[in-house]
Amino acid sequence: ILITVLICVGSRNSSEIVMAQKQICPYSLF
Repeated sequence: ILITVLICVGSRNSSEIVMAQKQICPYSLF
C-alpha cells in the first residue's frame, strides 16, 4: 500500500500515469 500511495503522489507530474493510477488508487486527487 505504501508503494501505491508513493506512486500516486509522485504521479501528479505525469497525466498518463495518473489516469492509470486512478484504477489502482481512486483517491489520487493529484
